[in-house]
Amino acid sequence: MAATLKQLCVSAGYEVSTATSGTEGLAAAAKGDFHVVVTDLKMPGTSGMEVIERLHAAKPLLPVILMTGHHTANTAIQAIKLGAYDYVVKPPVPDELLALIKKAVAAGKPAFLLEPVEATFPKETIIGSSRVMQDVCKEIGRLAPLPVTVLIRGETGTGKELVANAIHEHSERAGRPFVEVDCARLPETALESELFGHERGAFPGADTRRIGRFEQANHRTSFFDEIGDLSPRAQAELMGFLQEHAIQRCGGTDLIPLDVRVIAVTHDNLEQAMAEGRFRADLYRRLNEAVITIQPLREHREDIPDLVRMLIRRCSAEFGLCPSMPTDDAMAWLQEQPWPGNVRELRNVIRRALLRARGHLITREMIAGGAMRSN
Repeated sequence: MAATLKQLCVSAGYEVSTATSGTEGLAAAAKGDFHVVVTDLKMPGTSGMEVIERLHAAKPLLPVILMTGHHTANTAIQAIKLGAYDYVVKPPVPDELLALIKKAVAAGKPAFLLEPVEATFPKETIIGSSRVMQDVCKEIGRLAPLPVTVLIRGETGTGKELVANAIHEHSERAGRPFVEVDCARLPETALESELFGHERGAFPGADTRRIGRFEQANHRTSFFDEIGDLSPRAQAELMGFLQEHAIQRCGGTDLIPLDVRVIAVTHDNLEQAMAEGRFRADLYRRLNEAVITIQPLREHREDIPDLVRMLIRRCSAEFGLCPSMPTDDAMAWLQEQPWPGNVRELRNVIRRALLRARGHLITREMIAGGAMRSN
């Protein structure tokens, strides 16, 4: 088998060395400067599984292809788990094996590697040096130190929460946590209690005092996620708080003044919602005083390479994989896509590609396949 495969690969232009035992092959592969290793599963001395495991530990970017005539699901799963680049059942189809070797050789090229995987996830931050993103950063710098309510607008997946965090972290409230309000999930039946809290005995079941979301956010930032989903009743309550900056707990008599900064985000068309009677005009005017609009990713494609590098580092750290970059062809494909789901969709595609590549070069096929599945 080794002699037959050598002849096949030589005819395709490769330089080939062979070994007739696992021990001999492992020693040669560990010392030599090879671009790909093809190993049988059952061999004298060292098994193919051990070859995969030991080579992956010593040379994690050296692709190892396992061949076996004893296919089982467990064998395939174990081989990939140990770090095999791919798995082939004997007898291999010559053209298919050569195509796989060609892919493995390309994937093992070290020129595309980033720095080693980090022990912890890099902190999410705003990425991009395009004029569009420069304008966003300028607006953050302008509004962060001012005690104003801010509305952040943009399509789903554009990073609105990152911008909200940046405003908070560059304000005098930095270091204190957000108090998040998920507007779509505010309980309508207990709205006042959720937002303003209640005193003990305010209603049946109110056995203890409860501090509401606004009071929790005193001297902090209250983050209203997807404010376009806020119910009419909740909109009225929010508008009242923005006017008075004070609350009264349900069942209470004291007016409690609060120092709360409100940052709201939405992907909704608030003008249309207002025209349809779904959003209060006075609340819209109050929120519209300080607005940051984040453009969709298709409007600043030049930022995609930097975003991809950041996502690879984060996702590689999450998965415990050695990070690697897409090929030039794959990166060009990424920059051509419309990305209706914006950075969130791009992240999902990169995650899928990294799981397929497992530390090797990310090809256009891996990227495009992940994109199609995510859609």
